[in-house]
Amino acid sequence: MSFCEVYYIHEEFDDVIVFPPLFYIPKNKERELLEILKKKSMEDDIKYEMLENKYSKEIERLEHYGLIVRELDRSTGKFSRINITNRGILYLELTKEEGYV
Repeated sequence: MSFCEVYYIHEEFDDVIVFPPLFYIPKNKERELLEILKKKSMEDDIKYEMLENKYSKEIERLEHYGLIVRELDRSTGKFSRINITNRGILYLELTKEEGYV
């Protein structure tokens, strides 16, 4: 899930097998949030709070897998911005190309 290759030594053949990187596939509400973030930049606290109220579980999951990133406001110690990462944009573009939309 970290987008890294996985190496495995096969016990019988004593050979190294390389698995391709695994990738987390966002679900419906997660994909909806990614689309929202791709369309517009979330700059103010009110918009972030609205997204946090509606998509709190999705935000945590997508951030864990590196598809979005939240920024802390140093003066308040609370999250104030949320942005889609390059990995999140790549996921949306690849699924659109493949016709998964």
